[in-house]
Amino acid sequence: MTTTKKCSQFPKSLTLFQPDGSSLFISNTELTLIEKEDHVSGCCLQFEVDFEDYQNIEKSDLFNLKKELKGKLDRDFSSDYPIMITANLKPEFLPRWQPYLTDVDQAVDYLIDLSQNHADDVLINTENWYGMEFEQSQGEDKIGYRTFWDYIKLFENADQLGNDEQILNSIFSFAQEQLGLDKSVLDQELAGGLENSLVQDIVNSFTTDLQDLFKSILIQDSPETQKSSPEKAIFAQVLAFFQEDNWSIQVDEEESGFHLMAKGDNGQWSCYAQALDERKQFVFYSILPVNVPQSQIPQVLDFINRINLELMVGNFQLDPQDGQVVCKTSIDVEDDRLSTALVRQIVYNNVLTMNQVLPGLMAMIYANKSPEQALSQVFPVSAIADLVG
Repeated sequence: MTTTKKCSQFPKSLTLFQPDGSSLFISNTELTLIEKEDHVSGCCLQFEVDFEDYQNIEKSDLFNLKKELKGKLDRDFSSDYPIMITANLKPEFLPRWQPYLTDVDQAVDYLIDLSQNHADDVLINTENWYGMEFEQSQGEDKIGYRTFWDYIKLFENADQLGNDEQILNSIFSFAQEQLGLDKSVLDQELAGGLENSLVQDIVNSFTTDLQDLFKSILIQDSPETQKSSPEKAIFAQVLAFFQEDNWSIQVDEEESGFHLMAKGDNGQWSCYAQALDERKQFVFYSILPVNVPQSQIPQVLDFINRINLELMVGNFQLDPQDGQVVCKTSIDVEDDRLSTALVRQIVYNNVLTMNQVLPGLMAMIYANKSPEQALSQVFPVSAIADLVG
């Protein structure tokens, strides 16, 4: 299986963000795309930080640098020189980036844009990268260490990572080479199981991380993930948002659509989202749980028109044929790109608007309220006079 690497240097320093939201400035940054069988299987960042920032990385376990997973360092890093760090993106976030990975320079531009305009994006959060190697050049000498994450070779041996023997071999190679544990002792402990083992603390520290890692590698290596392309960039962003935000969705790949439910203080209703990649558009609908009876359509249309006059984003629509009412929000990103932050705004503007207007619609359908009376279920009394005119 052929593995190739493509690299590109960042033109300027890059800002990553720590879990608490604070900034981490990195410099001399290079992005490497690891390609396997015609698709990108891994992303690697190599960059420098100053000694003070490295101390913070250690203290805060940034880049998943748990102390049990750190290798052996022959002597301490010096405060006089920068530290070079190599980090790999967690595989579960690779599909989030996949549409922009056809060209390494395009991938660099995308990451710079996220850093400058979308600080909440998962791709620029330190906790979503695995620290692999930490090195420092001290004059003519170079010192450093590898972490356990480098030993399991995240992307080179992805097809073997679910194998128990592969995991144990990685654990014991790391323990022997980096922690200096005696091979004969390790062999005895391996033969007797891991109970009371010298490396039990290591095993405990990353068991959950490894399980999640293996699952994510299998997912990102699947045929469905490999299909991701620039032509499906909007679909990928919408899917990434729903996954990150823990929405329960049903995906309609044929229509590039998503079926889901929303629930607010005033009720529950179904929603439909559609990624229109050919048009560079994203559309989101909230669907009123009941249809308007034919006899009430003129009155409800009057009510909807008054509501639409007040909406800054989106609108309500009524189908006179079957009485279905929807709240629609959408965005066109021609000559631009759709981010998960924009998807979030489109979705939440929609569901919050439907939740606000729902009592007025229900009052008209079930209690035969007039448009003016229904407005009192939606807006404060002080605002109704302006709407009624």
